[in-house]
Formats: sequence, structure tokens, C-alpha cells
Amino acid sequence: MNELANASIELIIWTLRLALVGLIYVFVWRIFRAVIRGDQNLPAFTGTTVFLVVQRAGSTLLQRNKVYEVYDNTVIGRSADCTIQLPDKLISDRHCVINSQDDAWYIRDLGSTNKTYINQLQVVTPVQIEDGDVITVGQVELRLHINREAA
Repeated sequence: MNELANASIELIIWTLRLALVGLIYVFVWRIFRAVIRGDQNLPAFTGTTVFLVVQRAGSTLLQRNKVYEVYDNTVIGRSADCTIQLPDKLISDRHCVINSQDDAWYIRDLGSTNKTYINQLQVVTPVQIEDGDVITVGQVELRLHINREAA
């Protein structure tokens, strides 16, 4: 009887884990679908959610519309230790960094060989970035999305 009870408990735990994974998948899928469609009715978040969406992948193997979540001190580059690693030979190992300060977001080039661009303008000093801006590093274009909590 003890073995039957243990098996039942294990089955319940396994089912709950599967349900949790399913809920996470549905949540992420709804966000991704809303971003692709440009839907303004994104699910509500607490705080600010920032992410980059691949608009142009150049000759890389990146898929268009791939989504990267952005946090304070997000480093973009080719190196494996970067927060966002992009496999483009025209991107420096540590190409640029995105920071938040006083509820605003900034991008700074880290001395990259091929420079960082915001809306086709070269980033020379730290530049404030806004929702909808296009960040170009190497051959890759990333569109910035900032979802702020409704007031």
C-alpha cells in the first residue's frame, strides 16, 4: 500500500510540474505573438519590461523576430559571457551595453570596431533609447520594446 501511495504522490507532482511548464509556455507564447502583431494589448506587467526583437539578421543564423529580454547592464556582443550573444563576425566580443538610470534606458558603445548605431546614427556617447528605436550592431538590427506599467 505504501508503494501505491508513493506512486500516486509522484504522479501528482509530475502532473503539477507539467501544468506549470504549460502555463509558462502559454504566457511566453502570448507575449511573443502580441509583439509580432504589434498588439498594444500586451499582458499586464509589474514594473518595466524591456526586450529586443531581431528585425534583420544579415548573414547570421539568427531568426527574424527572435526576442531577447533586456535587464540593467545587458552586454551585447559575440563573446559567450555577454548577456545577449550574437553570432556575427562584424560584432565585437563586447560590443555595447544597455543600462537603466532614473526610469530611462541608455546604450553605450564599448569601443567596438564596427560601432553601434541607433536609428542609423552612430553612438558616440551614452544615448537614451526609447521604445521603437532600432539598434544596429554588425549586420544585426534589433528593435527595442519598452513596456511600462500603466499608471
